[in-house]
Amino acid sequence: MTETRGFRLRFSCAHLYHQPSWDEAQNQRTFGKCFSDHGHGHDYELWIETPLAGASFEKLREAGAELREHLDHKHLNFTIPEFKTQVPTTENLALYCREFLTKKMGEPVFLKLTLFECPWLGATL
Repeated sequence: MTETRGFRLRFSCAHLYHQPSWDEAQNQRTFGKCFSDHGHGHDYELWIETPLAGASFEKLREAGAELREHLDHKHLNFTIPEFKTQVPTTENLALYCREFLTKKMGEPVFLKLTLFECPWLGATL
């Protein structure tokens, strides 16, 4: 069994569910309340676990702080280029967080990354 250590990040941001290639009716049917012109916000919590051995824990925490600064109090659809064409679901945002951290670290150094949109909805990579 691998020993791990981890940390949590919290950030708030807004998003809207909208598939640009669909008409308004299909977006409304598919996304319901999550489809609107203005979107809605969440207080996200990101859990990151990494092995005790290996990459610098402090460097990963610094990359996490950069990620929080990058996302906190932003509207994802309007400020993050990837989400201008991709629906910012919890799963897609978790993938974005993993890619951001991997680029900052130069390699994937975490065993597990879980993003919670709310206490009962999350995505684990």
